[in-house]
Amino acid sequence: MRMNEYATLGELREYLGLGEADTDDDVLLKRLLRNASRIVDAVCGRHFYPLRGQRSYTVSGDDEVTLLGADLLEAESLTDANGAEVNSESYCLCPLNSLPKGWIAWVWPQVGELTLTGIWGYHDDWPNAWGDSNDSVQDDPLTADSTVVSVSDADGEDSDGVSPRFRAGQLIRVGTEYMAVLEVDATANTLTVRRGVNGTVASQHAKGSAISIYRPPEPIAQVTIWLAAWLYRQRDSIGQMPPLPEGIFDTLSPLQRLRLG
Repeated sequence: MRMNEYATLGELREYLGLGEADTDDDVLLKRLLRNASRIVDAVCGRHFYPLRGQRSYTVSGDDEVTLLGADLLEAESLTDANGAEVNSESYCLCPLNSLPKGWIAWVWPQVGELTLTGIWGYHDDWPNAWGDSNDSVQDDPLTADSTVVSVSDADGEDSDGVSPRFRAGQLIRVGTEYMAVLEVDATANTLTVRRGVNGTVASQHAKGSAISIYRPPEPIAQVTIWLAAWLYRQRDSIGQMPPLPEGIFDTLSPLQRLRLG
């Protein structure tokens, strides 16, 4: 699986003050954004993109709490070894009143192998993590195998007043399907995308289906841009790369995952 970057090439280019014609280092900048994003993950001990998947756990009647070992943003189902749904009254996902969830607390003890399906990752404001693009699918319909999405105005403003609303490197959502934006053609108003990413399934979407844009936690996006720019400025320091700036660790410290044991 290809992991997501937390900032786009356009955002990094703007931060560096590069003009529209200064594209010679774009391939390098994309690679540095990937590297910066993975450094952020390593420092924090978690990832900040949503990933649909399953995790299995073996529990016994003596277990009161089973640690998930990962951040859970959204639970879809909990099933036993036979695929049967576990009674929702027999457990609760904790902490009770905040996200992400970190463990299962058993109200009634369970025995055997259980599988939890959901959206995994960390976000400090998951209910508002997906922004409204102010645009929608214009294909009638968008078929499950199409890699080009037609939109109304590719470089218009999104609901936050950001323009252009679509940029290469974004993670977008239509229905329950996630797509990675690879290229944006503002003249043709089309997006070239990778379908069914992050564990989701490519499916057909009707004309007018809303398009949402994933917004990583703001500190994560800013540190990614800052770190990628710092790496870019060190590009001629092969063999003598200085240590990462301390400010990066200071900024990320509140978002580090607690390591137990």
